[in-house]
Amino acid sequence: MDHSRLADQAGEYLAPSRVDFYSDDELNTQLLKENLQVGLDLPFRVLNYLVAL
Repeated sequence: MDHSRLADQAGEYLAPSRVDFYSDDELNTQLLKENLQVGLDLPFRVLNYLVAL
């Protein structure tokens, strides 16, 4: 999910960032069998952003 691109489409500026999703059906199934509440955190997400130096 490219946040800056989506903001640009809405006529807004947002510093370059995106969210990457990581999913493993086999692992997710095992985690959900042990605790259904883990589903609130699935799929795993990582926020990436660019910093100007």
